[in-house]
Amino acid sequence: MIDTASLFDWKTFFENLLKITSFNYAGNPQLSWGLIKLQLSTRNLEDLRKKFIELNVTMRQVGVDDEKSFVDERVLIGERLLTKDFQPYLVQYAKRGVPPTLRNRIYRKILYAEITQKDMDYFNQQFDFNQKWETALDDLILSDVTEICQDDKYFIFQDQLEACAMFFFRDRQVFDMLKSKPNGPILAVGPNEKPIGLFPACSVLPVQHFSNYLAPFCYLSD
Repeated sequence: MIDTASLFDWKTFFENLLKITSFNYAGNPQLSWGLIKLQLSTRNLEDLRKKFIELNVTMRQVGVDDEKSFVDERVLIGERLLTKDFQPYLVQYAKRGVPPTLRNRIYRKILYAEITQKDMDYFNQQFDFNQKWETALDDLILSDVTEICQDDKYFIFQDQLEACAMFFFRDRQVFDMLKSKPNGPILAVGPNEKPIGLFPACSVLPVQHFSNYLAPFCYLSD
């Protein structure tokens, strides 16, 4: 039985960051004010104001300024941009918030997440197959999802989150699509030392509160 504590959490990650040394740093390490020995370039206040100008308090935001006339205007603009089907326009539009009625359609375009019948067939086939077997990570996954769903923003999505998390860690397609492999896969073996595949199948080991990465998508899709 695997411990329901995560395989690693933020403390483990932080401790590993502390071990990093920068080979191209020529300054005096004694003058470094941070614990992490990486000299990171940061933007000044003026640069941040330019980059995030859409967050200026003088510009209204969906979800903050919800007067009907403003929301109706944003819906109209969003509908027009969807007909153009040009992703950069939609990214710029989303910086000031997306009305709930358009979120599904707009974020599918922004994230290039258009769903085809082939995708649906793959999901249904794998979901039915995955429900027939258990893994050593299942208790950990369920524990993490339960903790996230104690938040009143997500408790209504618990079944959906459980299904998503279970499917993610069982999906070999995730491993095949990763541009950078986070860790070497563990090759699982069955009776007579016969290889039976990677474990976990996606090759991503769960971190503490990994369900937080999935939870926001409950508001964007079915």
